[in-house]
Amino acid sequence: MAGRVRVLHADDEPGFAELAGEFLEREDDRIEVLTATDAEEGLAVLAEQAVDCVVSDYDMPGRNGIEFLEAVREDHPNLPFVLFTGKGSEEVASDAFSAGATDYLQKEGGSDQYTLLAKRVLNYVETAAAEAERKRQLNAIEAAREGIGILDEDGEFIYVNEAYTELYGYDREEFLGEHWSLVYPDDEVSFGDEVVLPAVDADGSWHGESLGERADGSTFVEEHTVAATDEGELVCTVRDVSDRKQRERALAALDERLASDRRELAGLERDAEELGRLLEQLADVLADVPADVAIPPFQGLRGDLPMPVAGPVVEAYGDHRSGELRWTGWLIDVSVGDEVRSIAHGRVAYADWLRGYGLLLIIDHGDEYMSLYAHNEALMRDVGDWVAPGEVIALAGRSGGVSEPALYFELRQGGRPVDPASWIDR
Repeated sequence: MAGRVRVLHADDEPGFAELAGEFLEREDDRIEVLTATDAEEGLAVLAEQAVDCVVSDYDMPGRNGIEFLEAVREDHPNLPFVLFTGKGSEEVASDAFSAGATDYLQKEGGSDQYTLLAKRVLNYVETAAAEAERKRQLNAIEAAREGIGILDEDGEFIYVNEAYTELYGYDREEFLGEHWSLVYPDDEVSFGDEVVLPAVDADGSWHGESLGERADGSTFVEEHTVAATDEGELVCTVRDVSDRKQRERALAALDERLASDRRELAGLERDAEELGRLLEQLADVLADVPADVAIPPFQGLRGDLPMPVAGPVVEAYGDHRSGELRWTGWLIDVSVGDEVRSIAHGRVAYADWLRGYGLLLIIDHGDEYMSLYAHNEALMRDVGDWVAPGEVIALAGRSGGVSEPALYFELRQGGRPVDPASWIDR
């Protein structure tokens, strides 16, 4: 305890009050004594100044010491109050303690009584200050949003705040005297015994995540701190982080999906670039190869070309594909083994596997027009073969990384994709 200790001494004998004050201040230089000659004057002092302890005579004019005590208790329920009287009795002592007196002492001759009184006053003031501080701490704990529980040396609850009771679904009375294992599944109890408590013994505290169990048997992820006090108690601070963990998992899943999308986009861009290079090479080669068969002008077939396979178009030209990529052809829903047919006369320019497209067949229709058929299960024509409109050139499948059977169909003019919608008669 540090600082001044202000004592109010009420006694109807001014000389005695002043003498007692001198002795008390001499016993301990922290003590400062204020005097009053009756209860009314004492109450006036209390109304105007902060006082740490009241020492009062019993037999005073007006209100006696016990009536003074009762008046003090109305506004100062925890202020130490010592009844210090020369006309006491067991009945007076009993009444004093019933009214809330901290102590009862009888006046005696000599200075030893002031030594005893000074020690009692300092002890009661220190105890009251500690109790006030503990009450402030408990009020703060009670108002805290985190669940806070205090365990004794045996690991049994001696205090829980309201947030703690709400977190686990038990009443406060159901906690007190129960072991901390009440609120944990069996495997978490082992974790507490084998990991948490040894860490507290070694370091004074432990912080981490554990799995709490509510009264209804449901569990939740909790952020948990356990700290030891000088008195051997354990203070447990708990916060439900289930929502946070769920958000973290959702964010992690989103990050993974974004990373996957970026990988997919990079793969699609790479595949598209590879297809573009292949078509450029084919165009250069085909330009030097004379046609063995007269091919009807492809341009004149606009709007009259047949579907390459029976089935609905699930992704059309220009639809969003991934990132900034859009579909440059049609993705047609098929069954494995469906017959894929040429849309017009032409010569097979490519019949092989291509990354991202699987088994791919490309037909050159002349005048820089080409049609592409991808994700096939089997190719029925070879490079250099001439094909007629409606001729079976492949069997549909799911090669090249597609999750469901599909035919990817594309038209190109001069190496650039064109919308099949203006060419195919659906």
